Amino acid sequence: MEAIHSQPIQNQKQDTISMKSIDMMYIKSCQQKKRYKSINREQRKEVFTMNLSTKMAISKWIKQTFKTKNDFENFLNFAELHSHILDGKQLLPIYQQQYNNLKDQYSNIYKTIADMPLFTITERCGKVIEQEQRTPLNYIEMKYGTDEKLRTELYKR
Repeated sequence: MEAIHSQPIQNQKQDTISMKSIDMMYIKSCQQKKRYKSINREQRKEVFTMNLSTKMAISKWIKQTFKTKNDFENFLNFAELHSHILDGKQLLPIYQQQYNNLKDQYSNIYKTIADMPLFTITERCGKVIEQEQRTPLNYIEMKYGTDEKLRTELYKR
């Protein structure tokens, strides 16, 4: 009788050992998947920031890059001041100070999207369809630069 009981006990030990090894394999595979997902997410993020060729992609990029409406408005202020400097205009001391404060934070983002290629914007006004070529930066300044309501709507969604 002891021999009969000893076999199931040994089998149970082997089963628990194999279950532990299966659990470890599962944990390792989950860790690899997480690592893969994070790498993949970073790659997708880089590609996404470099492909601003539609209005929807631009609005998603804005929400991804600028976490708050205030942050986005600061970028728009920097872009406006920077365009005056590029035109060779002298800024008043108060605006020069504001520009200097924002320059470190937003100059890299500005350079990234300023050099992007043109994309076609299609606007509909009733039956009339207008198409024009703009850079993502130009579109952002045109669409959101002067319209407080649009900026608020963008961050409500």
